[in-house]
Amino acid sequence: MTKITSRERRLASRPSGVPTVNNFTLAEITLEPLRGQQVLEGGAIVEVIESRLGEFKTGDVVTSRYGWREAFIAEPKELDRVDKVTLPLSVYLGVLGMTGKTAWAGLTMVEVKAGDVIYISGAAGAVGHVAV
Repeated sequence: MTKITSRERRLASRPSGVPTVNNFTLAEITLEPLRGQQVLEGGAIVEVIESRLGEFKTGDVVTSRYGWREAFIAEPKELDRVDKVTLPLSVYLGVLGMTGKTAWAGLTMVEVKAGDVIYISGAAGAVGHVAV
């Protein structure tokens, strides 16, 4: 297997107020050979550059939990294909991503019906915003 290098963003310091470029660093790494390993997680939209399985092909766009990386190796069950033509890709990190799925699950679990009055706390953050 050829060696694959990747660059990833790392937190250099905790922001005080609005984050700036100085709060992050850029590191270059070489990916390990394929084997079971756990990496730092975070939502991202990525393009498949190589696939040896039928679930995805080169050029497919997927969501992952592998964070701010240029390249990584993943199992198909860790990825979800998204529509790169119809909607802006950013919606798959918010309304159509984990935030939206969490809001939908919460409303579905309590069986909200048309005409019901529900209370969603302002402290519910992004999930509460989408639920409303």
